[in-house]
Amino acid sequence: MKTTLNVDVSFYGTLTTKNPVIRDLFDLLTGKHFAESIAAVREEPDPKKQNAFKKALPMFTPSGVFSSANDKSLSKHSGLICIDIDKKDNPDVENFDAMKELISQVPYVAYCGLSARGEGYFCIIPIKFTEKHKQHFNSLLMDFARCGITIDKGCGNVGRKRFVSDDQEYYHNSNAEVYDRYVSDARPATRSQAPLLSFKDKDTHVTPVMVDELIAIIEEKGIDITKDYDDWFAIGCALANYFGDDGRERFHTVSQFYPGYSPNLTDKKFDDALKKRYNHNIATFLHHAKRCGVTAIADFRDIPDDLI
Repeated sequence: MKTTLNVDVSFYGTLTTKNPVIRDLFDLLTGKHFAESIAAVREEPDPKKQNAFKKALPMFTPSGVFSSANDKSLSKHSGLICIDIDKKDNPDVENFDAMKELISQVPYVAYCGLSARGEGYFCIIPIKFTEKHKQHFNSLLMDFARCGITIDKGCGNVGRKRFVSDDQEYYHNSNAEVYDRYVSDARPATRSQAPLLSFKDKDTHVTPVMVDELIAIIEEKGIDITKDYDDWFAIGCALANYFGDDGRERFHTVSQFYPGYSPNLTDKKFDDALKKRYNHNIATFLHHAKRCGVTAIADFRDIPDDLI
């Protein structure tokens, strides 16, 4: 059965190979061609020797075919992007060894398997706009962070090579959704991203009843006002500064409509907001609600510009 992973990619026999050959990605991922070499890497107890064994492995570029060993030599994009999830970067993830079970809940992951050392995972995701490869990666960084998972920030370039691996218990979704979210490398400063003035809530004439009415509208209509990670955390800070711990349930209410909503991570972020008292007031919440079309009360339309 042909899948989105049956695409041509470049294959490098060694770390120093300049002129790669073309191989089928699905075959590289699921075949047993490198089982013996990978076993030698994983069974080696000496870190230096293990690293040397790893560097002797062949490599491939999941995101396409290249005429040489650099980003500029891309001949054809595969329509895929690869991310790394390392154990060392995720000390707070419970049951890290069960990562594939967690990943199976993410609809746009087509493949997840163990890395060469067996101490981390890599995932392959189909993307909609190949010309926005890095921008898709920037968005994935935030989306996975929202789910409590840190991905390696260094694997966002289109020509990123990865060592071959072996995992016969890999996760594969032949019907993976195409990921269409992206974030620019240098997002322009906008009112939604600018720091908000702190603790000027009295000047906005906002009452808890007014805020709760907006939250009720968000809940009734199932509106996600928290798609951007930075905006989501700013909303949590605003609710924490305005309501104290009483803002926790409200934060969960507005966060729940994000596809990757995690109650545990939402709690953790709210704890951070309460502890550090970041510089966001209730105008932050009002602004993001209004930005998503949640405006029911006339008073909210008169928020002073210098608060946003």
